[in-house]
Amino acid sequence: MLGVLALLLLLFHRPLLLAVGLRVANHYAAKENLRLDCRLEGSVFTSLVIRNLRVVPIGPTIVESLDTDYLRADYSLFRLWRGGTSELLKNVEVRGVRAVLDPAKASLKPKIPNPNKRITLPTVFPAKVRLADSKVADSFAAGLVEPFRTDLLREQELHSEPPCAG
Repeated sequence: MLGVLALLLLLFHRPLLLAVGLRVANHYAAKENLRLDCRLEGSVFTSLVIRNLRVVPIGPTIVESLDTDYLRADYSLFRLWRGGTSELLKNVEVRGVRAVLDPAKASLKPKIPNPNKRITLPTVFPAKVRLADSKVADSFAAGLVEPFRTDLLREQELHSEPPCAG
């Protein structure tokens, strides 16, 4: 009985699970010639917070740099089990993104969608996405574009606000 309790504590120990999650994310990032550095927080079963995300290239890739101050994903494993993958993510909030991309290094050719097929969102897509205070530029731009704020709600239209004054 004590061994089972110790195994459950080991399996569901939050810092251990977060460290394993970061290692898995770095593994997949390395396959794309990227390296991640961040701090993971949150409950493993309901939400995940990523602070101070820094992505840097370690080989040829379209990403020159990517920094995010705050990323929060709310999800429900129970809803995943009951409703499938489309019910996994509830909300995603992203603040303070600064991304620099180099389209000349893109390795993939653009895929032209079939004009007879309806374009849809991915199966795993949150009910609400909030993207605030973000800047995106390509390596050919003289400077970063204006910050923007966007809310995207599933089954509704896109809501955008102009840059914040001041």
